[in-house]
Amino acid sequence: MVKKSKILLIVFFLLPLVFGASPGQMKASEKIRDPFKSPLFIQPKIKKPAITVPLSPLLKFALSELKLVGIVWGSLGRIAIVETPDGKCYSIKKGDMVGKLSGKVKKVCQDNLVVQDVITDYAGKTKTREITIKLYKEEKQKY
Repeated sequence: MVKKSKILLIVFFLLPLVFGASPGQMKASEKIRDPFKSPLFIQPKIKKPAITVPLSPLLKFALSELKLVGIVWGSLGRIAIVETPDGKCYSIKKGDMVGKLSGKVKKVCQDNLVVQDVITDYAGKTKTREITIKLYKEEKQKY
């Protein structure tokens, strides 16, 4: 009779052979190197960090939620001052991205701001629309 310890030993060594891991299940550190490549000339693959552009807080809000509160102009051109629903103000100029659909500011006029949105409909067609945000004028309270 074969002892239990020998059976366990045989089972312990044969299980990985029978139920071995496929190459897709192997970890990166367990992968077999190419036998035809010299180990002296193998260069490690260096992963470059992905460049992330910090998103503007203005991209979190819809254009209808933004309030144009002022326009400043000078030698550098016109700059619009926009207020968000949380009460913070931001300055934007021609070419900046604004709104949830990442609309591009086309022009800043004396009393309004023109933003161009590109929309893709359900059929896959892209449409361009221009939205004008007028200068917010504070209403005078009558006593």
